[in-house]
Amino acid sequence: MKTFKQHHSVILEFFDAIDGAVKHIDHLEENILNKGKQGVIEAINQIESSISYFVDESDYKISTKFDGAPAIVAGVDTNNKFFVASKSAFAKNPKINYTEQDIIDNHGTGGLADKLKLALRYLPSLNLKGIYQMDYMFDPQMKEVETPQTIDGVANENRFTTFTPNTIKYAVTENSPYGDEINKAKIGVAIHIEYMIQNGILKVKKYTSSPEEFSPSSTVFVFNVLANKPKNAKSSFSKLLLKDVQKKKKQVLKLADKVDFSSLDDYTMLLKTYINSEIRAGRFLEDTAMSSEEFVNWISSRFTKDIEKLKSEKGKAKKTEQMRNTLSALKKLKPSIKNAFEITKIIANLKNNLIKIFNEITQNDLLGTYLEEAPSEWQTTAPEGFALSKVTDDGAQITKLVDRGEFSRANFGTGKPTSPATKEDQESYITNPPTRGDFYGKGRFSSKSGPINDSFDNLYSKIMSEDEETLSTIALYPGGYKPPTKGHFHSFDYILQDADKGVIFIGKKDRDGITAEQSKQIWEIYAKYLNKPVEVVIANVTPVRSVYEYADENKDVNIIVGAGDKDDDVKRYSYFEKNIEKYPLVRVIKIPLQAEGISGTMTRELIASDIDKAIEYFTPEALSSEDKANIKQILS
Repeated sequence: MKTFKQHHSVILEFFDAIDGAVKHIDHLEENILNKGKQGVIEAINQIESSISYFVDESDYKISTKFDGAPAIVAGVDTNNKFFVASKSAFAKNPKINYTEQDIIDNHGTGGLADKLKLALRYLPSLNLKGIYQMDYMFDPQMKEVETPQTIDGVANENRFTTFTPNTIKYAVTENSPYGDEINKAKIGVAIHIEYMIQNGILKVKKYTSSPEEFSPSSTVFVFNVLANKPKNAKSSFSKLLLKDVQKKKKQVLKLADKVDFSSLDDYTMLLKTYINSEIRAGRFLEDTAMSSEEFVNWISSRFTKDIEKLKSEKGKAKKTEQMRNTLSALKKLKPSIKNAFEITKIIANLKNNLIKIFNEITQNDLLGTYLEEAPSEWQTTAPEGFALSKVTDDGAQITKLVDRGEFSRANFGTGKPTSPATKEDQESYITNPPTRGDFYGKGRFSSKSGPINDSFDNLYSKIMSEDEETLSTIALYPGGYKPPTKGHFHSFDYILQDADKGVIFIGKKDRDGITAEQSKQIWEIYAKYLNKPVEVVIANVTPVRSVYEYADENKDVNIIVGAGDKDDDVKRYSYFEKNIEKYPLVRVIKIPLQAEGISGTMTRELIASDIDKAIEYFTPEALSSEDKANIKQILS
């Protein structure tokens, strides 16, 4: 009979593809660079499966990632002998521990060795039947009793039992069900992966385990890793998620048709490393054209550093020629790099949107997660993320659903959740909703971009049809509009295409002689060309205030709020995001720039100096000569 160590010798290559021991799990969006067009399709399918898990049925499971340390591998080997190990169980020379002396011989004393000794002593009480991988969450040395001065800036007097195995501080009230069990337990673990030995090879059996699968133990607390489904799975917000995916699926597939993935294969690892460098710097492909340019410069810089390290002129010349050829090839690939970055960004943003909602609907009322911003000052934080997994006859599949920007801020010091908001901080389902999948209504989708997942498309149709006829969608577009320009016209048309009607709120103050009433009359002319019912209203206080009042008075309709492409424009509506349960049907859309070079100041100067030139400058091209003359009359 082979021992665990003997089985190990035939599985090294297998474990390169999975986590924990499991050496690495890629982020969802990284599959785009790993697998090309097929990776795009898989990413979309996995996003769809994530939503299906919560709103219907799915063959995937979603588990919450726990921020534990270290990773422990434990169970019984083929001789039914209990062992414990760290990740080194899957190293080239595995360290498997059956006794405390094995632990001392393999790991010395203190730190990891002490945790492995506790695991060896107490984990057998769970009556483990196989081999499992788990996060080590606490032991007596890690548990503390704390009373923070503030939580989220609010004074606090409650006492908590806490443990901080890595970055996140976990906290339970002492007299809660979790608190009582955790206080009595000697160690705590979050069990993620169960392995099995099949035909002499160690394979993943499943990625999620429930505490009920193990024998009750007063000494080991087993955390539930499986994400709980919400009570109201088919909420209005779930429907918005479904719509979001349907649009972005078509958009990314159309972009994927423009990428030369085969030529990018040679640069996959470099592209992934570069993206990570952006994330560490506190940004994430904000401007994909700029990022594709900076990627080439980054490659050039790496070559230059390598050349400087070389001593021989021959070696330098060879490396210089290699740099020249590589940069020449990359410059030709810039369009593909930009589109690949754009797809990566879209998928990552959609993933982050899903994570944000999953955090809301799977909240654990018994276990709090915090970051300690300063001594005795706690800030609520979300779990580390989620893992989407399934095991089939073809093998194991697992994908991380982690907000990489937030993870980087928490772990690598690129900002704290309470730092002044950056552009990336504002990325969310509310502030960065789906970009229009039909390229602003200017063309049909490619015939190559058909449905990927028929079951999801059927689910989408089923859920959407439930209230399709009863819920209307209203597009709100607030602004000063002194006067409304063709940029405003095209921006309003951008969001109006997804709505049944629109409402424009105009600021009541005059500006450089342009009045709110004049702006209203001009908008009413523009409205004739928008092919949807449009109401134009002069705001009583401010246009932004009118948006909030409209949302409060119309909670039974879907509302799209159009915001400018500047960060401050989106911030004005952050209350909707912070109170998503109150406003589940409100989406704030950051509208991309629709008309280059149109300046409100220049428009008003031209109106004062040359009205004919002004009319040609700022009015939409679609207007008839008669309507342009009417606008001239309004402003004269």
